[in-house]
Amino acid sequence: MANTAATLATTPPSVPLTWTNETRGDVLVIACQGSFSLNNHQRLDALFRLIEADRAPKIVLDLYQVVYVDSVGIGTVAMIFKHALATVKKIVLVPNGFVRKALATASLDRVIPLAIHAEDALRKLHTNGK
Repeated sequence: MANTAATLATTPPSVPLTWTNETRGDVLVIACQGSFSLNNHQRLDALFRLIEADRAPKIVLDLYQVVYVDSVGIGTVAMIFKHALATVKKIVLVPNGFVRKALATASLDRVIPLAIHAEDALRKLHTNGK
């Protein structure tokens, strides 16, 4: 029984990845829910394409409702950040505690601006991150 519990704890939840997006002035705000993982790689690709195609110069990627993240999810966050830098877009992430820990493990918390909630992220984008 203990072996099954350990397996369940490390098995990613089969929760679909969904998001809502809206434009607030010059900011694309995307609020994600679900699992940022290999199980949802097609949805992660679609999310990246959405960000890539949008012309907004600023992005808030709200991951507060993400329930699981694996290396594929972290890789997608890194790709999104790299794309933002390459296209001179500003981006701020809104992670929950779990996502923040995963970002720290990959040292992405040192390079990607983080906020505690979406309104804080919007404020940071409009005050150059200060």
